[in-house]
Amino acid sequence: MQRVKEYTESTPFLKLYDKLAFNLGVFIFGLFAYIMGRWPNDHFYTFYNIFVPLLVFIRFVNYKRNKWHYFLLDFCYFGGVIVVIFFAFMPKSQMMYRVSFFYANGALGVATFAFSNALIFHKFDNIISLVTHPVPLTAMWNVR
Repeated sequence: MQRVKEYTESTPFLKLYDKLAFNLGVFIFGLFAYIMGRWPNDHFYTFYNIFVPLLVFIRFVNYKRNKWHYFLLDFCYFGGVIVVIFFAFMPKSQMMYRVSFFYANGALGVATFAFSNALIFHKFDNIISLVTHPVPLTAMWNVR
């Protein structure tokens, strides 16, 4: 009975958080689509190299607070780091392109379906899961 009372007392905050997360999720999705459509070969990679590490850092702060930070040692984050390194430091390397493409379209692509990643705008954790799984796949197909 006590749990129900605690939840109902904090409901206004949860509703505000859901509204903020929803608006941020819609903005992120729209900005990503706009930049990829408007500047697919120029500013998209700069946007990707700023945006993806920022969202993963937000997840790190949240996971560290909840003592879940060891989940960030997952292969999906390693594959995402490889893609960011390719875009930022080695865009001309054929070997790094192949490794990034295989990671993004192999393990991360399969993980998208295996973990049932869904675009749920009001859950910020799902938005970040989309950034770590299908967004590297989309970015590497853009390179191709």
